[in-house]
Amino acid sequence: MKAVGRKDVTAENVRRELAANPAYDLNIYAYVLDNVPTHGPAPRYGVTYDDISTTRRMPWHEEHRKAVCGKIACTV
Repeated sequence: MKAVGRKDVTAENVRRELAANPAYDLNIYAYVLDNVPTHGPAPRYGVTYDDISTTRRMPWHEEHRKAVCGKIACTV
C-alpha cells in the first residue's frame, strides 16, 4: 500500500473524526503493484481462454439425478 494523497481537513466528516480522534490518519492509501520480473524459470502451466468451457450446462437437479443414478439403480 502506498499513500497517494491527503484528505481535505476542511471536510465535515474529516473534522468530526479529528475531533474524536486526534491521531486520525489523513493519508489516502491505494494498493500498488510493482512490475518486477521473476528470477526463476518460466512458468510451465497457464490458463488460456481455450480452457474455459462455454457449453450450456443442464440444471443442477438433472446433474444430481445423473450422479446419484450412476451409483444406484434409479427408475426415474
